[in-house]
Amino acid sequence: MSVASRYGSAQLRPFVESWKRHVAEAELVVFADRLPTEAAQYLEDAGVRVIPARFNLGNPTGWRKAWLRLGAGGWLRLLGVIRGRLGLGAHADSWHEGISEAAFHLYAQRFFCYRRFLAQFGWKYSDVLLVDIRDTLFQVSPFPSVGLHVFAENETIAQSHFARRWFQLSYGNRTFRRLGSFPLLCAGVTLGDGDSIRAYLECNCAESLKIAAVNDIDQAVHNYMVHRGLVPATIHAFGQGPAINLNAMSLASLTVKNGRLLSADGRPFAIVHQYDRVVGLELAG
Repeated sequence: MSVASRYGSAQLRPFVESWKRHVAEAELVVFADRLPTEAAQYLEDAGVRVIPARFNLGNPTGWRKAWLRLGAGGWLRLLGVIRGRLGLGAHADSWHEGISEAAFHLYAQRFFCYRRFLAQFGWKYSDVLLVDIRDTLFQVSPFPSVGLHVFAENETIAQSHFARRWFQLSYGNRTFRRLGSFPLLCAGVTLGDGDSIRAYLECNCAESLKIAAVNDIDQAVHNYMVHRGLVPATIHAFGQGPAINLNAMSLASLTVKNGRLLSADGRPFAIVHQYDRVVGLELAG
Protein backbone atom coordinates (compact mmCIF):
# COMPACT_ATOMS: atom_id res chain seq x y z
CA MET A 1 0.00 0.00 0.00
CA SER A 2 1.15 3.50 -0.74
CA VAL A 3 0.04 7.11 -1.24
CA ALA A 4 0.37 9.25 -4.38
CA SER A 5 -0.43 12.94 -4.30
CA ARG A 6 0.19 15.34 -7.19
CA TYR A 7 2.69 12.97 -8.81
CA GLY A 8 3.03 12.62 -12.56
CA SER A 9 3.32 9.26 -14.29
CA ALA A 10 7.08 9.70 -14.72
CA GLN A 11 7.46 9.83 -10.93
CA LEU A 12 5.28 6.75 -10.46
CA ARG A 13 6.72 4.65 -13.28
CA PRO A 14 9.87 3.19 -11.61
CA PHE A 15 7.82 1.82 -8.71
CA VAL A 16 4.87 0.58 -10.76
CA GLU A 17 6.93 -1.04 -13.51
CA SER A 18 9.19 -2.82 -11.02
CA TRP A 19 6.09 -4.00 -9.15
CA LYS A 20 4.65 -5.43 -12.37
CA ARG A 21 7.97 -7.12 -13.12
CA HIS A 22 8.74 -8.62 -9.72
CA VAL A 23 5.61 -8.59 -7.51
CA ALA A 24 2.75 -8.91 -9.97
CA GLU A 25 1.08 -11.57 -7.81
CA ALA A 26 0.55 -8.94 -5.09
CA GLU A 27 -2.20 -6.33 -5.38
CA LEU A 28 -0.95 -2.75 -5.42
CA VAL A 29 -3.27 -0.39 -3.51
CA VAL A 30 -2.63 3.34 -3.87
CA PHE A 31 -4.50 6.13 -2.08
CA ALA A 32 -4.50 8.91 -4.66
CA ASP A 33 -5.08 12.62 -4.17
CA ARG A 34 -5.10 15.31 -6.86
CA LEU A 35 -3.22 13.28 -9.46
CA PRO A 36 -2.88 14.70 -12.99
CA THR A 37 -5.23 13.00 -15.42
CA GLU A 38 -2.39 11.26 -17.24
CA ALA A 39 -1.03 9.83 -13.98
CA ALA A 40 -4.44 8.54 -12.90
CA GLN A 41 -4.88 6.92 -16.32
CA TYR A 42 -1.43 5.37 -16.12
CA LEU A 43 -2.23 3.72 -12.76
CA GLU A 44 -5.56 2.44 -14.07
CA ASP A 45 -3.93 0.97 -17.18
CA ALA A 46 -1.26 -0.67 -15.01
CA GLY A 47 -3.89 -2.52 -12.97
CA VAL A 48 -3.34 -0.58 -9.76
CA ARG A 49 -6.21 -0.45 -7.26
CA VAL A 50 -6.66 3.30 -6.86
CA ILE A 51 -8.62 4.64 -3.91
CA PRO A 52 -9.56 8.34 -3.97
CA ALA A 53 -8.37 10.21 -0.90
CA ARG A 54 -8.05 13.77 0.31
CA PHE A 55 -4.94 14.67 2.24
CA ASN A 56 -3.79 17.73 4.12
CA LEU A 57 -0.70 18.80 2.17
CA GLY A 58 0.06 21.91 4.20
CA ASN A 59 3.50 21.60 5.74
CA PRO A 60 4.04 24.68 7.91
CA THR A 61 7.50 25.88 8.81
CA GLY A 62 9.04 28.13 11.43
CA TRP A 63 6.65 29.82 13.86
CA ARG A 64 3.61 28.37 12.08
CA LYS A 65 4.81 24.85 12.84
CA ALA A 66 5.43 25.79 16.48
CA TRP A 67 1.97 27.36 16.72
CA LEU A 68 0.32 24.25 15.33
CA ARG A 69 2.19 22.05 17.74
CA LEU A 70 1.42 24.17 20.81
CA GLY A 71 -1.90 25.66 19.74
CA ALA A 72 -3.79 23.17 17.60
CA GLY A 73 -2.18 20.22 19.36
CA GLY A 74 -3.27 21.58 22.73
CA TRP A 75 -6.85 22.05 21.56
CA LEU A 76 -6.97 18.51 20.22
CA ARG A 77 -5.80 17.13 23.55
CA LEU A 78 -8.34 19.33 25.37
CA LEU A 79 -11.10 17.84 23.22
CA GLY A 80 -9.97 14.41 24.33
CA VAL A 81 -10.12 15.41 28.01
CA ILE A 82 -13.60 16.91 27.63
CA ARG A 83 -14.79 13.81 25.80
CA GLY A 84 -13.54 11.61 28.62
CA ARG A 85 -15.02 13.78 31.39
CA LEU A 86 -18.42 13.80 29.74
CA GLY A 87 -18.37 10.07 29.16
CA LEU A 88 -19.70 10.44 25.66
CA GLY A 89 -18.66 6.95 24.58
CA ALA A 90 -17.61 5.44 21.28
CA HIS A 91 -19.42 7.96 19.09
CA ALA A 92 -17.51 10.81 20.68
CA ASP A 93 -14.27 8.84 20.35
CA SER A 94 -14.90 8.52 16.62
CA TRP A 95 -15.79 12.21 16.33
CA HIS A 96 -12.67 13.29 18.19
CA GLU A 97 -10.50 11.05 16.05
CA GLY A 98 -12.00 12.52 12.89
CA ILE A 99 -11.37 16.08 14.05
CA SER A 100 -7.80 15.19 15.01
CA GLU A 101 -7.03 13.37 11.78
CA ALA A 102 -8.25 16.32 9.72
CA ALA A 103 -5.50 18.44 11.27
CA PHE A 104 -2.75 15.95 10.52
CA HIS A 105 -0.37 16.18 7.61
CA LEU A 106 -0.44 13.53 4.86
CA TYR A 107 2.50 11.77 6.53
CA ALA A 108 0.33 10.86 9.53
CA GLN A 109 -3.00 10.71 7.71
CA ARG A 110 -1.85 7.88 5.44
CA PHE A 111 -1.68 5.42 8.34
CA PHE A 112 -5.33 6.06 9.17
CA CYS A 113 -6.20 5.31 5.54
CA TYR A 114 -4.22 2.09 5.68
CA ARG A 115 -5.87 1.07 8.93
CA ARG A 116 -9.39 1.64 7.63
CA PHE A 117 -8.68 -0.23 4.42
CA LEU A 118 -7.27 -3.29 6.20
CA ALA A 119 -10.13 -3.25 8.70
CA GLN A 120 -12.46 -3.84 5.74
CA PHE A 121 -10.33 -5.87 3.35
CA GLY A 122 -7.44 -7.19 5.41
CA TRP A 123 -8.81 -10.73 5.28
CA LYS A 124 -7.73 -10.84 1.62
CA TYR A 125 -4.01 -10.38 2.31
CA SER A 126 -1.54 -12.70 4.00
CA ASP A 127 1.23 -10.08 3.82
CA VAL A 128 1.29 -6.29 3.62
CA LEU A 129 3.94 -3.74 2.63
CA LEU A 130 3.56 -0.07 3.59
CA VAL A 131 5.90 1.85 1.31
CA ASP A 132 6.72 5.21 -0.24
CA ILE A 133 5.96 5.20 -3.95
CA ARG A 134 7.98 8.02 -5.52
CA ASP A 135 11.49 6.92 -4.53
CA THR A 136 11.17 3.13 -4.24
CA LEU A 137 11.54 0.21 -6.62
CA PHE A 138 11.52 -3.58 -6.41
CA GLN A 139 14.32 -5.91 -7.51
CA VAL A 140 12.70 -9.16 -6.32
CA SER A 141 9.58 -9.96 -4.29
CA PRO A 142 9.76 -9.24 -0.52
CA PHE A 143 7.00 -11.78 0.22
CA PRO A 144 6.14 -13.86 2.17
CA SER A 145 6.84 -12.31 5.55
CA VAL A 146 6.41 -13.45 9.15
CA GLY A 147 6.10 -10.85 11.91
CA LEU A 148 6.77 -7.13 11.59
CA HIS A 149 9.94 -5.91 9.86
CA VAL A 150 11.39 -2.39 10.03
CA PHE A 151 14.55 -1.05 8.44
CA ALA A 152 17.27 1.29 9.66
CA GLU A 153 19.03 4.07 7.85
CA ASN A 154 22.80 4.51 8.05
CA GLU A 155 22.88 6.62 11.21
CA THR A 156 21.58 6.70 14.75
CA ILE A 157 18.73 8.89 15.96
CA ALA A 158 21.17 11.26 17.70
CA GLN A 159 23.21 11.71 14.51
CA SER A 160 20.22 12.98 12.54
CA HIS A 161 19.31 16.65 12.81
CA PHE A 162 16.00 15.75 11.19
CA ALA A 163 15.27 13.26 13.97
CA ARG A 164 16.03 15.92 16.58
CA ARG A 165 13.38 18.18 15.03
CA TRP A 166 10.85 15.35 14.74
CA PHE A 167 11.23 14.43 18.40
CA GLN A 168 11.21 18.03 19.58
CA LEU A 169 7.83 18.46 17.89
CA SER A 170 6.41 15.24 19.32
CA TYR A 171 7.91 13.47 22.33
CA GLY A 172 10.41 16.12 23.41
CA ASN A 173 14.16 16.40 23.93
CA ARG A 174 14.25 13.97 26.84
CA THR A 175 12.92 11.14 24.67
CA PHE A 176 15.26 12.17 21.86
CA ARG A 177 18.24 11.85 24.17
CA ARG A 178 16.97 8.57 25.63
CA LEU A 179 16.64 6.99 22.19
CA GLY A 180 19.64 8.74 20.66
CA SER A 181 21.88 5.68 20.50
CA PHE A 182 19.27 3.58 18.70
CA PRO A 183 19.30 3.16 14.91
CA LEU A 184 17.18 5.63 12.96
CA LEU A 185 14.33 3.63 11.46
CA CYS A 186 12.59 4.77 8.28
CA ALA A 187 8.79 4.74 8.10
CA GLY A 188 9.02 4.64 4.31
CA VAL A 189 9.25 0.83 4.29
CA THR A 190 7.39 -1.40 6.76
CA LEU A 191 6.79 -5.05 5.95
CA GLY A 192 4.90 -7.81 7.71
CA ASP A 193 2.18 -10.40 7.79
CA GLY A 194 -1.39 -9.10 7.88
CA ASP A 195 -1.91 -9.40 11.64
CA SER A 196 1.42 -7.73 12.46
CA ILE A 197 0.77 -4.80 10.12
CA ARG A 198 -2.71 -4.25 11.53
CA ALA A 199 -1.29 -4.21 15.08
CA TYR A 200 1.37 -1.75 13.92
CA LEU A 201 -1.26 0.55 12.40
CA GLU A 202 -3.43 0.48 15.53
CA CYS A 203 -0.44 1.55 17.59
CA ASN A 204 0.72 4.13 15.05
CA CYS A 205 -2.68 5.83 14.89
CA ALA A 206 -3.05 5.78 18.67
CA GLU A 207 0.34 7.45 19.10
CA SER A 208 -0.46 10.10 16.47
CA LEU A 209 -3.70 10.92 18.27
CA LYS A 210 -1.94 11.03 21.63
CA ILE A 211 0.69 13.55 20.56
CA ALA A 212 -1.57 15.44 18.11
CA ALA A 213 0.60 14.80 15.05
CA VAL A 214 -0.21 18.00 13.21
CA ASN A 215 3.29 18.12 11.70
CA ASP A 216 5.46 15.81 9.60
CA ILE A 217 6.59 13.67 12.54
CA ASP A 218 5.58 10.22 11.36
CA GLN A 219 9.21 9.18 11.62
CA ALA A 220 9.32 10.03 15.33
CA VAL A 221 6.16 8.00 15.95
CA HIS A 222 7.59 5.06 13.98
CA ASN A 223 10.86 5.07 15.92
CA TYR A 224 9.24 5.62 19.31
CA MET A 225 6.76 2.77 19.06
CA VAL A 226 9.35 0.26 17.82
CA HIS A 227 12.24 1.20 20.10
CA ARG A 228 10.00 1.43 23.16
CA GLY A 229 8.58 -2.02 22.39
CA LEU A 230 4.99 -0.92 21.85
CA VAL A 231 4.86 -3.37 18.95
CA PRO A 232 7.08 -6.44 18.51
CA ALA A 233 9.31 -6.02 15.46
CA THR A 234 12.44 -7.33 13.80
CA ILE A 235 14.81 -4.40 13.35
CA HIS A 236 17.05 -4.80 10.31
CA ALA A 237 20.32 -2.90 10.54
CA PHE A 238 21.31 -0.75 7.59
CA GLY A 239 22.12 -2.89 4.57
CA GLN A 240 20.61 -6.04 6.06
CA GLY A 241 17.30 -7.73 5.37
CA PRO A 242 15.05 -7.46 2.30
CA ALA A 243 15.01 -3.63 2.11
CA ILE A 244 17.56 -0.84 2.14
CA ASN A 245 17.13 2.89 2.85
CA LEU A 246 19.88 4.67 0.93
CA ASN A 247 19.57 8.10 2.55
CA ALA A 248 22.13 9.86 0.34
CA MET A 249 24.76 7.13 0.37
CA SER A 250 27.65 7.56 -2.04
CA LEU A 251 27.70 5.43 -5.17
CA ALA A 252 31.21 4.21 -4.35
CA SER A 253 29.95 2.62 -1.11
CA LEU A 254 27.37 0.46 -2.92
CA THR A 255 27.67 -2.78 -4.84
CA VAL A 256 25.83 -2.72 -8.16
CA LYS A 257 26.02 -5.59 -10.64
CA ASN A 258 24.01 -5.89 -13.87
CA GLY A 259 21.76 -3.05 -12.77
CA ARG A 260 20.97 -4.56 -9.38
CA LEU A 261 21.91 -3.26 -5.95
CA LEU A 262 23.40 -6.13 -3.94
CA SER A 263 23.76 -6.80 -0.22
CA ALA A 264 27.05 -7.80 1.40
CA ASP A 265 26.27 -11.48 0.71
CA GLY A 266 25.71 -10.81 -2.98
CA ARG A 267 21.91 -10.98 -3.06
CA PRO A 268 19.73 -8.23 -4.55
CA PHE A 269 17.69 -6.22 -2.09
CA ALA A 270 13.99 -6.85 -2.65
CA ILE A 271 13.14 -3.18 -1.96
CA VAL A 272 15.37 -0.20 -2.72
CA HIS A 273 14.14 2.98 -1.03
CA GLN A 274 15.54 6.47 -1.67
CA TYR A 275 17.39 5.33 -4.80
CA ASP A 276 17.14 8.85 -6.24
CA ARG A 277 19.31 10.27 -3.45
CA VAL A 278 22.44 8.54 -4.74
CA VAL A 279 24.03 10.50 -7.56
CA GLY A 280 24.83 8.28 -10.51
CA LEU A 281 22.92 5.21 -9.30
CA GLU A 282 21.16 3.43 -12.16
CA LEU A 283 19.11 0.33 -11.42
CA ALA A 284 17.22 -1.95 -13.77
CA GLY A 285 14.31 -2.32 -11.35
